[in-house]
Amino acid sequence: MKSFKVSLTMERVESLIKQIVQGTVKNVTPIEKGELSRVFSFQSDEQPLIVHFKDDGKSFEKAQYMYMNFGERLPIPKVISRGVIENVHYAISEKAAGTAMDELSIEAVQWPLKDLAEQVTRMGEIDVPSTAGFQFIDPQENEASYETMTELIASHFHEEPSGFYENWTHLYHDSFLEKDVFQAGYQRLIELTAFAPKTPTLVHGDFHLGNMLANDTKVTGIVDWEMASFSDFMMDVANVHLWAPQLHFPTLLFQANNTIPHFSERLQCYMLFRTVDGLRFYAKQDAKESYNFIKGKLLELL
Repeated sequence: MKSFKVSLTMERVESLIKQIVQGTVKNVTPIEKGELSRVFSFQSDEQPLIVHFKDDGKSFEKAQYMYMNFGERLPIPKVISRGVIENVHYAISEKAAGTAMDELSIEAVQWPLKDLAEQVTRMGEIDVPSTAGFQFIDPQENEASYETMTELIASHFHEEPSGFYENWTHLYHDSFLEKDVFQAGYQRLIELTAFAPKTPTLVHGDFHLGNMLANDTKVTGIVDWEMASFSDFMMDVANVHLWAPQLHFPTLLFQANNTIPHFSERLQCYMLFRTVDGLRFYAKQDAKESYNFIKGKLLELL
């Protein structure tokens, strides 16, 4: 299985942090989460901090943008500094209190679920810039804006000449990506986007328990906003349900707000979005076991 993370030894990580931080550094500990960044916790002058390392810094600029624009209403950790050192991009942020929700027991993870539903509701109520349209958020405003959710979803699967998914359709021939399965999921996905709202809301985009921290009954941090967009908040509901169906999170949210239009269609739509995109990702990663898992999820939705 391929790794998309920058290659760093612990010795080099500690050296890089000491060059960046003005103060003492101790307790450098890897956090084995995510697919694209090397992440470590550490302390500097007794302050708990987090550092991310990547080959590019676009997502770090976005993290800072999200905190500056939405941090007053959402528990987004503050980005303290970002830059490049020894050809490696980095971002240092405050460490949110609490425990990652994917590390909680099935009993303990129930406690903050109500607050998590409130966070999703709050994100859906945040004013989106009137000129934004449907778009993947880009602080440099290089991302295209679309009039409909259908156009935004379709754009995500365009074959681009550069970037992470550069000329991705070669995966049909150079990997185990199955064209018939992918296209069946994609076609149904596009059909269901007809039920999407006409105006966008703030969306995290990678909303799963590993990206949320909680302390007892409260969500204390929502991290990793790399895939944030102005689209449909039901995308985040679908993502939680895809990876943790045992929590019945959509049911909890619907009980709190049963006026959400086309709830089931939108839930199915965005679960398809995650699974169709997952086929492509895991094929690129050469992760056959993960590919088969997400393929099974997709087939259940068709």
